[in-house]
Amino acid sequence: MSRFSRRGVLSASLAGVVGVVVGGVGGYSLRQPEVREAVRTLTQTVTRAVTETRLQTEVRTVTQTATMTVGGRSPPPKDKITIASASDAFSLQVLQQQHATELFNAMGYNAEHSLLGVRGSTTAFTAKQAQIWIGSSDEIMPVIEQGEDVIFVGGSSSLAYYVVSTADINSLKDFEGKPFGISRIGAVSHTIPVYMMQQAGVDINKVQWVAVGGSGARAQALLAGRIVGGILIADIAWNSVKQSGGKLKLLATVADVAPGRILDQQPIVVYRDWAEKNPQVVMDFLRAKIMSDAWAAVNSEEYIRMAAERAFGKVDQEGLDLYTAVYDLYRSKGYLPFFMDIKSLPIQVRLAKEAGSITKDLDWRKVYEPKYLNAVIKNLSEYIPKAV
Repeated sequence: MSRFSRRGVLSASLAGVVGVVVGGVGGYSLRQPEVREAVRTLTQTVTRAVTETRLQTEVRTVTQTATMTVGGRSPPPKDKITIASASDAFSLQVLQQQHATELFNAMGYNAEHSLLGVRGSTTAFTAKQAQIWIGSSDEIMPVIEQGEDVIFVGGSSSLAYYVVSTADINSLKDFEGKPFGISRIGAVSHTIPVYMMQQAGVDINKVQWVAVGGSGARAQALLAGRIVGGILIADIAWNSVKQSGGKLKLLATVADVAPGRILDQQPIVVYRDWAEKNPQVVMDFLRAKIMSDAWAAVNSEEYIRMAAERAFGKVDQEGLDLYTAVYDLYRSKGYLPFFMDIKSLPIQVRLAKEAGSITKDLDWRKVYEPKYLNAVIKNLSEYIPKAV
């Protein structure tokens, strides 16, 4: 029996995608046989939809992505487009970004996806060396507070975190007086454990908050013994525990205690003026993201193999088991990552202000701009309702 569970890898299926595209909310459960069959048939429907609108798509094997040709409009610009990721190590959320970028390039674009970490990605983005930024919304809030006119145009990925600790830590209370790794003050890696510890009666002023970087850097700090705890992206967390030889353990899951869908907030961010000058580029990237999510939902086994191969450089049963469980964790609640959850955005703002990451009350309504995503969805929804 595998130590990783799989409770329905297709829980955020293409049927769910269609449900949201058409009705605004996902209400499908793949436990129903008729919906499972709908997932299979809708693969062809979405392919036909994009073919009849802008793209022609051909799904290939695990190591290949869909090939697409653009028709009915001017060719995409050949200027290089840099997509700056705030991640600093490979994870399933990074694969979601990479796969969407590959589909984007298949449309004829010249885009490069770069793992730059929080500081490197925001520096590249504000210096206009990157045109698209992807990371947690809390990580871009200080940039917004400084007056940069950026907008959230859609979602890239949900986030699944675990609290990882050294073996001697048995409860959140044990972190009092000990070093806990975060990316920076006010980031999700700080505000979420603060929230969790407050609920558990921990005196958060006694915890030593140590800024060490993203999940990859926090994993290395844990393995090196520089910190005794931190929250890590699921696959990085599990792999770190495995590498530790019993020195580390999974202490708690974050998703069940976080307020709202705060961990489902990894927006796709662009400068407002760049989007207004390049609306088709923005919409094509969002279209590539939707197609990537749909392809992954229907071809979950291939997607899992792809994740295992990119993470470990090979495909073996242990890697497949790990990424099956990670995929299940990301999709288990049926969240559709290309949508932003506007109920969580004000929570993010409040927690970031309370933690001192920002000093003002940001109006998230001025930052979230759904018109590009809505245009893409409208284009697809003309074809999809008949298949539901």
